[in-house]
Amino acid sequence: MAIDLDLYFKRIGYQGSRELNSQTLINIHRQQSLTIPLDMLDHHLGVPLSLEPEFIFNKILRHKRGGGCSQLNEILALALIALGFKVERLMARVFYDLEEDQAPILSHKMLRVTFNDETWICDCGFYCGLIEPIPFVLDTQFDHCNRSFILTEHKEHGIMFKAKIEDKWIEMYTFNLISYIPEDYKAVFSYNCINPERPFYDHAIVTMNTIDGKKVLYDRTFDKKSGKKTTVINIRTCEQYHEILREEFNIEIPEHPNFFPDPMLMLKR
Repeated sequence: MAIDLDLYFKRIGYQGSRELNSQTLINIHRQQSLTIPLDMLDHHLGVPLSLEPEFIFNKILRHKRGGGCSQLNEILALALIALGFKVERLMARVFYDLEEDQAPILSHKMLRVTFNDETWICDCGFYCGLIEPIPFVLDTQFDHCNRSFILTEHKEHGIMFKAKIEDKWIEMYTFNLISYIPEDYKAVFSYNCINPERPFYDHAIVTMNTIDGKKVLYDRTFDKKSGKKTTVINIRTCEQYHEILREEFNIEIPEHPNFFPDPMLMLKR
């Protein structure tokens, strides 16, 4: 299904070029990363989980929501394909924040984009991840928006994507170059949303990049990092919660005006 590019560009506030070049790719990726959050609320709102294109269009573009990594990177993929970029959908094994007794499993969607003999890695759906895409080149540090990233060879799982956090290289995820179709991500999406072992099952989580930091809404706590400054707000009311969704994350849930996540109740499920 084709995406409405005008509607997509309006949602991300993009008014730039549509030419097939690296600057167009960088600008579109940056705009989506900074305007559409990782929004894992559907499970808690009772909204059916879906990766159908029309559902994603309605949710993210028309109803002003965010989405999971499979939804965010799919809408980016469809926009880039409509512009003429070649897009391959990849699957990643997440290492970030992994417990010692846990094995890294295929649980994250990301993209490889090719045009004019250039290849780039794109990902608008990972915590502590990219704001701008990076060239698909190994062992070279790439810096943007006060962040540093590198791709290195991994002896077991292909390629490792690392991010520098507080001057230390942290393993984010590995991937190989096997290409997947959109339907392949249904099990991954369900696993991330409704598996009791995943944090999104028990907690209402919304995150979004900023040029110099990160914003995280974790149940009733809002954490905003800007450079070396951190602001933490303990949310007291439902009205305050919805105001933060609108003002800080650019999303709205008018169909659920009384939604106010109670972590104690969610943990009892």
